Amino acid sequence: MYKTGVPNDVGFHQQTKIEPAKWPFLERVLKQYNKKISVLDIGCSAGNKLLYLYKKGYRKIYGIDYAARVFQHIWKQLPYLHINQGNAENLRRFRNQQFEIVYACHLLEHLPHPKKCVKEVSRILKRNGTFVLGIPNGYHLSDIIMRIVQKIVYGRTDHLQTFDLKKITELLRSYSLRVTKADIDKGSLEFLHDVRLNRKTMKIPEQFLYPLVKKIYWKDLYFNIVAKK
Repeated sequence: MYKTGVPNDVGFHQQTKIEPAKWPFLERVLKQYNKKISVLDIGCSAGNKLLYLYKKGYRKIYGIDYAARVFQHIWKQLPYLHINQGNAENLRRFRNQQFEIVYACHLLEHLPHPKKCVKEVSRILKRNGTFVLGIPNGYHLSDIIMRIVQKIVYGRTDHLQTFDLKKITELLRSYSLRVTKADIDKGSLEFLHDVRLNRKTMKIPEQFLYPLVKKIYWKDLYFNIVAKK
């Protein structure tokens, strides 16, 4: 989470515990490594994904997030996760070539200067290290509408940057990070398993519903990307 003026963490102040959260796309990348690797989560929020990795047997796991005032009471309960307050655009607390994997989910679009973050990621990644990121398509209708609504309601938007696949690929390449995989995130489609019609819940076959919705609305909505150094 980053300070943008748009309140999007209501409830975290009262939250006293967290549950581990799995990111399937990251899970597939991790299978290429052993559990002795060093991993960094940039913008880790409460630390849900790090807790999942810890329960899977990873021990060299680190996280940073700007919003210490929101999550500090939770981090104190999880000292083994090595979470600290930090600025994604300045990772000076980490040494050169420290990590095999760095990941960031819903991060770059919130940063004033995403180039600084990518430059730092390239610096702290080991040779042949992997940067895993999830990022929305800023030119998709849903993202455009969201930014308009936020500006009307809050006077500003928390999506400071807009990316499509070409733009993010070029940004990564400029700091020696080569995109090797880019998938459309299908997680947002899960709610379509159940659709309410005539006050009854009906199962809609995926082979009919998914292609239609993906073509009309969800196509290229959100990207999961792997980039190698």
